Amino acid sequence: MLSVVIPTHQRPDLLEIALEALQYQALPLTEFEVIVVDNSVDSSARSIASAFQKRLGNVRYIREASPGFHTCCHRGVQAARGDIIVFTHDDVQATETWLASIARNFEDPQVALVGGNCYPDFRDVVPKWLTKLWQRSVFGGHAIPWLGLLALPTGRRTINPYLIWNCNLAVRKDVFTAAGGFHPDYMPPQMVRFRGDGSGPVSDFVMKHRLLSIFDSGASVYHAVLPERMTTDFLERRAYDQGVIDSYVHLRNNRCEPLRASSFKAYLRAFEPESATLVRLRQALIANFRQGFLDHQQMYQSDPEVRAWIHKESYL
Repeated sequence: MLSVVIPTHQRPDLLEIALEALQYQALPLTEFEVIVVDNSVDSSARSIASAFQKRLGNVRYIREASPGFHTCCHRGVQAARGDIIVFTHDDVQATETWLASIARNFEDPQVALVGGNCYPDFRDVVPKWLTKLWQRSVFGGHAIPWLGLLALPTGRRTINPYLIWNCNLAVRKDVFTAAGGFHPDYMPPQMVRFRGDGSGPVSDFVMKHRLLSIFDSGASVYHAVLPERMTTDFLERRAYDQGVIDSYVHLRNNRCEPLRASSFKAYLRAFEPESATLVRLRQALIANFRQGFLDHQQMYQSDPEVRAWIHKESYL
């Protein structure tokens, strides 16, 4: 049994599209369940989940009042009946082979983590600078991590677990629990000081224990890129958030793992100057990243609540 966990927050139109794609899966409906975990303040998501429960018979709805992507994920895992947890976002459309490919990979008991491509679903005219970013070679394919986009060559192979992102991440439930679950991720803007590195501890655990991570292009999805995310302002805010994330990792571990500490530098490879827009954007990203890191370090020194949050033993 696969348990698909979909956190959602105030995006009923996107959630409906995401659920629509799941009714066309090659994997029989009896072999997976869908758990919608709702962080919204209205009942739109509940109504949509209820409608799909009547159509598919394998959809459940859970209301989660505590804010944060990780809280929704953890609530979904608590309710899951499956041994394999499949995390995705409410703005993701699965390909028809998504769940069947994931299930096939987990037939090997050595496999702990499975992911695939996260192709872009641009919802507006794509600016030239963004087209250039997407066309750059990153991680052996094409990627814009801050937009959750990844396109690696087709096929099935082992992969660095840090290249399996939580918009398309399948993991054994016992591995997820042993890793301590996710760290805080996608917090509301006013709670950015409590943001952490999301799926980082799962990737860390898989790497440390030398478990198998598999990339399978059959397990791919399409990730919506909304107009408001197709701006330089959005990426500049994400660079600030990345500074907060890297500071969190540094403070929580009292060190920076080499693979993790190089993440920002890896992201910057795609921003090598080629046009005036990319020159300005790269400079702004570096400045915002540094500011986010320094601000978070200062918050850690001055706010005991932040210190206590960073050093929580587990967020499960």
